[in-house]
This record gives sequence, C-alpha cells and structure tokens, in this order.
Amino acid sequence: MKKTAFLIGLAAALGFSGTAQAIDWDWKGDVRYRLQEDAYYQGANKDNSFRQRIRVRFGFQTWINEELTAGVRLATGKTSDPVSRNQTLGDGFGAKNILLDEAWFSYHPMFLNGEVNLLLGKRATKYTFNRVH
Repeated sequence: MKKTAFLIGLAAALGFSGTAQAIDWDWKGDVRYRLQEDAYYQGANKDNSFRQRIRVRFGFQTWINEELTAGVRLATGKTSDPVSRNQTLGDGFGAKNILLDEAWFSYHPMFLNGEVNLLLGKRATKYTFNRVH
C-alpha cells in the first residue's frame, strides 16, 4: 500500500493528471518453441536428454504526454529464474506461469531538453542502461 501511495504521489508531483491520455500505443509480443538437447558426461559415457522449451512475451509501451512514457510486459517463466523466460514443457497438460516481466514509467522533463530520464519500476537491463556517445 505504501508503494502504491508513493507512486501516485510521485505521478501527481511530476504533473501527471487524470486527464492525460495514452496517445501512441506500441504493442509487442513473440512466441518461441524449441527442442533442446542437453549432453551430460559421466566419465567416458555421454548421456543426452531432450526437453521442449517455450517462451511467450506480450506487452506494450505508450507515450502519455511529452514528458511521460509507460510500459508493461507479461512473459512465461519461473519465479526462481530472474533471467530466462523459457518454460520447460512437461507434466502433461499442467498450467504454466505467466509473470509480470516489466512495469515502468519514464519521466523526461522538457525543461532539461530530454537529456535526463527518470525511470521508475522494473525493466529489462538491456533497455535501461544506455551508453552515451
């Protein structure tokens, strides 16, 4: 509850009002299936095992106004693996996990000419840290 109140207060302080509308929606998603072979060596003996893997990701990012952008992405995966979104198929027809992979707000004030970007929330590392040239 405290985190929610903090985010609402921060959004109000940054000038976000209930009248803002998301104008530009950028939807993204992908599905990948693969048959993966893993080789295990025990001395001179080689053992192969095969497993079916799937990854599904679906999300969007939207431009709310000149200073505020937001995004959300859902993905398959295991809660014990923070890096990979691959899910091993097995266990008959058992349900698989869908996780909140990304949820973020990006504030880039116009009075600083877009040179400063405040990112709040969870986002993939490769999209978060940009090298400045």
